[in-house]
Amino acid sequence: MAKFKPMPPLAELKEAFDYDPETGLFRHTRNKGSRAKKGQVAGSWNAAGYLLLYLNSKCFYGHRAAWLLVTTTDPVDYEIDHVDRDSRNNCFKNLRVASRTENQWNMPLGRGWDLTPQGMYRARITIGNKTVHIGCFTTAEEAERAYREKAVELRGEFAPQEWL
Repeated sequence: MAKFKPMPPLAELKEAFDYDPETGLFRHTRNKGSRAKKGQVAGSWNAAGYLLLYLNSKCFYGHRAAWLLVTTTDPVDYEIDHVDRDSRNNCFKNLRVASRTENQWNMPLGRGWDLTPQGMYRARITIGNKTVHIGCFTTAEEAERAYREKAVELRGEFAPQEWL
């Protein structure tokens, strides 16, 4: 699993930010110099589209802070997955704790099939370190459909939401 630096103490987060679980927005609770005013939306977006918050000269992810503020537990070495895969959507209902593998399952990384030398479309899926052969099909559409069905069966809620 990925190693994340510890989150700031919960009390410090609550003192510095107001988090709205419905909108996913963080607001400053006090004035912090000329750049951050009380009530102003807090944070900035990194190149990957994740919200970064700053507290006591330290930087941390907004989705991890949201999880800590709502659940009062630091996810420590677990990742916080965005259910809809939108890294800018930090609404609490869109966040869930996940292992690195579960988080990757929620990413459309490939099509789940390849073309065999015989001209068939072979569908397969990897769970853990094991590759599961789903079957061979005459069309790419059939292979993809079989892959998606198997992904939902084996990965459950961590399969991409549009496949459920």
